[in-house]
Amino acid sequence: ILLLKQSIITVFMKRILFLILFFALLSVGVNGQVFSIGAKAGYSTVLEDNQSFNNLFDVKTNLQNGFNAGLFLRIGRRFFAQPEVNYNFLSYVKTIEYAGGEVKTLGYKNNTIDVPVLLGISAVNLEKFKLRIMVGPKFSFDVGSTNNEEFSSESIRPTRLGLDCGLGFDFWRVTLDARYTILPDLYKYKDENGNTLSHTPVNSFMVTLGVRIFGNNM
Repeated sequence: ILLLKQSIITVFMKRILFLILFFALLSVGVNGQVFSIGAKAGYSTVLEDNQSFNNLFDVKTNLQNGFNAGLFLRIGRRFFAQPEVNYNFLSYVKTIEYAGGEVKTLGYKNNTIDVPVLLGISAVNLEKFKLRIMVGPKFSFDVGSTNNEEFSSESIRPTRLGLDCGLGFDFWRVTLDARYTILPDLYKYKDENGNTLSHTPVNSFMVTLGVRIFGNNM
């Protein structure tokens, strides 16, 4: 199963890279200089969530607050590809209530490197203003997440694959993005036999402010 998942991810990545190259070549042919490199930072949050695991225990995740910062490359004008590399930090609390009545409150600090690969279109494409719509896969890599007691390092997913979508606004060289992400939980939940339990994905939201440092794709 693991080899199958790796194979699917590899094929998916090849297709995404092919689409990025296609957009880049199309943009260069039509628009000339069509790429820019920028930096951004902003607020991250994971929405409150309640899940029940086979009547063994319930997990309530409180609203998570954090920040993110990173770099982006945008290729294209009206149609564009935008790969990014971002550091994302989240600090939050989970309350676990077991079937027997025991309740634990656990603190978490998530540290991840996130790599979204977005494809999009500029729905409004004026000289000094753009409204962008974008969607694409997000690859998330753990880089030292911690918790106060409950989960060992073996319970942390080292890599995750999710979906990113959102809107972006450009004002000359300033960019403002709002993104919604669906991503598997960083931590695995297991039953008394050590089997990993299935759960619904985590829903997160982020807002970032950035600046295009180099290039020009207005």
